[in-house]
Order: sequence, then C-alpha cells, then structure tokens
Amino acid sequence: MRRFNSVVLDVDSTLAGVEGIDWLASLRGPAAEARSAELTDKAMQGLIPLEEIYGQRLKSVRPTRAEIEALSRVYVQRMAPMARETVAYLRDDGVHLTIASGGF
Repeated sequence: MRRFNSVVLDVDSTLAGVEGIDWLASLRGPAAEARSAELTDKAMQGLIPLEEIYGQRLKSVRPTRAEIEALSRVYVQRMAPMARETVAYLRDDGVHLTIASGGF
C-alpha cells in the first residue's frame, strides 16, 4: 500500500549533482563564481532575503541560450544514482511526481 500520493523532487544538488546557477557562474570566471556563492551563503545565513538573490545572480551571469542548453545536458550527466529507477518505480506505483527548483 502506497503511503503518499505525490512527491516533489528538488533538482539542484539533489536530483542532479549540480547547482545550476553556480555552474553557469563558473563560465564567467572565478570572480562571478565567488559572487554567486557569496550571495547564496548570505541568504542561507539570513543576512539577505533568499528571494533577492535569484535575480541578482541571473543578472550577473546573464546566461546565453547555448549555455542553458549545455546546463541541461550537465543535469542529465550528473543525475543522482538510481534516480531514473526511483522515478520509474514511483510512477509505476501511481505517485504523482513534480520536479522543482528551490529557486523561483
């Protein structure tokens, strides 16, 4: 007997072993990567509201379409072990799955 009807899976650093915005920032060099990590750290410490950093990080990175497409391949390459099998098992059991990002 199933214990739940739905599951929400977080994608960044959970379902896939990559934090998308940090990967994108790394394409801009060490300074952009450090800035993205600094903003995340400050938000996690409660020093700035979490919702404020999303736009700031994207604005500083300004990814191209090609970079977003490359990131989508990285997500697939770094998928968590047994993720496909687990998703298939849950679907076969009738569990509604949603994949989301911790960001907005």
